[in-house]
Order: sequence, then structure tokens, then C-alpha cells
Amino acid sequence: MVLFGLRENAAYRTDLALLNAADPAQATSVVLRVTLTSGDPADVRSVPLASVNLAAGQWLQLNHVLAQAGMTNGRATVERVGGADPFYVYAVVNDNVTNDGSFVPPVALRKLVDFQVLPVAAHTAGFSTECVVANPGPGPLYLLIGPSGRATLQPGEQRFIPDLFSFIGYEAGQSPVPLPMFGEAVPPGGPGSPESRVFFAGARTFRTAPGGGSYGLFYPAVPFTGSAMDEAWVYGLRQDSQSRSNLAFVNVSPDYFGPAGNPPPPYTLGVDVFDGETGLLAGSVTVSLDSQHPDWVQINSLLTRFGIRNGYARVRPIGTPARFLVYGVVNDGAVPGDGTSDGSYLPMVVPLPPSPFPP
Repeated sequence: MVLFGLRENAAYRTDLALLNAADPAQATSVVLRVTLTSGDPADVRSVPLASVNLAAGQWLQLNHVLAQAGMTNGRATVERVGGADPFYVYAVVNDNVTNDGSFVPPVALRKLVDFQVLPVAAHTAGFSTECVVANPGPGPLYLLIGPSGRATLQPGEQRFIPDLFSFIGYEAGQSPVPLPMFGEAVPPGGPGSPESRVFFAGARTFRTAPGGGSYGLFYPAVPFTGSAMDEAWVYGLRQDSQSRSNLAFVNVSPDYFGPAGNPPPPYTLGVDVFDGETGLLAGSVTVSLDSQHPDWVQINSLLTRFGIRNGYARVRPIGTPARFLVYGVVNDGAVPGDGTSDGSYLPMVVPLPPSPFPP
């Protein structure tokens, strides 16, 4: 498993957590090796750390992990080198002023693809979006971000883009947008292996804190094939005196031409909201998305519409099938302006298709 987007500088620090996910009652263990790889193309190197032996159920955190290898920008690869227990890893990039942490999930290199969608980028009066892109492949990578953003990444390079909206040529204050991303080998038609075109992309949407530093949330780009078509669920929504929850929807498969060249009708998604305390349907709403262009729509404080404090949502297309993304954000503060507005990202869960084999 690989964790991208790690950094150590005056503004941020990164901690790496390792977990043996086996039953703590078992007398077993797993041995994990962490290898740090620099994302600076002028300092290309990999440094393996000492292997870690974790007993069943044990959790361990490596603080300031990049500093252990003298790196400021990089990724971590975690491998099992002993034992058979299942394990999990994650990273937290912390703001050095506010101590706000952004959760960074692991990815498998084999699951990286050349067409991904970043769920949202924004630059409003309150929020900005920064982006991280990484090229783990053996050759240079040409990356197209949205309609006009261009970047060429050297082998192994990981680059942070401080203001993604400006980078793609958008003006502050425009509506938030999703961003399709395409990777292509350099030069075009060059190295033909799939590894020459895959990349990692993620973003952090944040709000500057009054006393310096920031509060924000991190989210990875989603492979186009990882979007939903039939059904998706978002769990963990809450609305109370301390938190509020928003639900956002993204159209990732625009249909530029309708029948006989006529503009197609909007995509419509049905949203069923369930009470998390009873499991009963609390109510439903519909959401329309532009069918000709990538589109993003958000419902703020969704649970207040139904008078519930704890809930989850099921999203399904109505009428024309379409690929879509949906995600939730739980924000600090019952209403905007309360608390820090720090957000936690809730990814969608897409049910597995039924097995073709009998049980």
C-alpha cells in the first residue's frame, strides 16, 4: 500500500499509522516495512525504515515520518515482510499552527489509472482548494487537469499546487467544480506500458484560521470506473449543536449531444434519507445535474430538512442512467460561522454487484 501527499515543512507535519487488524486475542503478529520515497525530482531516492513487528490488534504511529529520512515531500510504501495478519495503514498531515489533521487513505499502485475525477475544487470568500499530484511511473507524465490545467511530472515527482482554481484558469468566486484528470505518457505515443500513464491526485479544501494556519479536509480523486451508476450510499451524516452535514453530487459522464443533436435533459438523482437511530426512511429529495458538462451540486445541512440528528443517504439515478459521485462532509459548527468549519470527508459506498455464482 502507498500513501501519497506526505510533507514536512514549516506549515505541515506528517504522521504515519500502522495497525495489525487481526483479533487481539490471537497470539499472532505481522512485520511491516515502510519505505519513504522522495517526491522532489532533484532528490530522487528511497529510504527503507527499520521493520516494525506488530502484535495482533496493535497500533503504532510514526511521528514526523518524512523527517526520519531527511525529506520534505514524498510518499510511503508499506509492505508485509513477515507474518500473515491483515493490516491497515494511513497518514495524517497536520497543520503546525491549528493542529488540524487531514486523513490520507492508502492506495494500491495497481488501482491507479489514467482517467480520474477530483470531486470538487473551490475558491470562495471562505474556502480554497490545493491539489497534490504524483507520478509513480518510470517516465515523464503529461497531466491534463480540468479544461485548461497542464502539468508535466518527472518520474517519481510529487507536486503540490497551492491554488487549484487559479491553476486551471478559473476566477475566485466562481461556483465549485469537479475536475476530470487525464494522464498521458511523455512524449505522446512514447512508453506504452500502463505504468507510464497512471498517477495519483488528491486535494485539500481548507479555510484559513483567524490566528494563522488552516482547517480543512483531504480527499483523493476517484477513478472514472470507480464512480457509481446504479446506487451509492453515504453514511455518518449528523446534525446537532456541534456539527452539520452537507451532501454533494457530481456528474462525471456528461452527454454532450442528445438525440438528433438536441441538448439532453438534466440528469436527475433521487436521494433517500434514513434516520440513523431508527433505520426508517425519513424522506426523499431530488437533485438535477447538468447533463452536458461536469457538474457539482451540494445540499447544505441535509438532515435539518427531515428533523433528524443522525442519518445516512441512498442515491440512485432517476430515468437516464449516468455515472455519478456523491460524498458527504461533516463540518464543525451547527451553522456556518460556528466552530471552526473544519470538515471531515465521507466517501460514498457502492454496493458490490450480486455474485453470478450460487451461495
